[in-house]
Amino acid sequence: AVAGDTSSGKSSLLSALTSIELPSAADICTRCPTRIIMKTTEPGSEEYIRTRIHWDMKGQGKVKPEANDLSTFKSVEKINLNERIAQLQKSILECDEIVNGVSHSVIEVELCGPDYTDFTVIDLPGIVSTLGKNDAPDTGERIDMLLQTNLKNPHCMILAIM
Repeated sequence: AVAGDTSSGKSSLLSALTSIELPSAADICTRCPTRIIMKTTEPGSEEYIRTRIHWDMKGQGKVKPEANDLSTFKSVEKINLNERIAQLQKSILECDEIVNGVSHSVIEVELCGPDYTDFTVIDLPGIVSTLGKNDAPDTGERIDMLLQTNLKNPHCMILAIM
């Protein structure tokens, strides 16, 4: 898991580590955790990508969809992952009825192919020291809960960005 202040370069670092362009911006851009799972497959097998949402069933908002919005793409070149992640994040925030805040629902991107190394990273929303005028009042508290939940995992290696 990667933790650090908002706009400290967490998503940019993960983009460099995974070769996936993640959304980034000057303000809070990561508004829900994004888990990137890379898996090695047999030599000669086709590369594919799966994206899905793991809904926070305890969260606020509308009834969550039955399906986890699972989509499979046969080729990395045929999908703009940055755009797909942004779409999924927008869907989560709308369904959870969150305006300018963060959600505990998780976007999962799974990349499988012979050229990938078995590796999983989680892009978490950045720590906010001062809320913007449009940010939801509970944003800081929700980010702290997300960080605590993810960083308590005994298998988690923490990469702190300063």
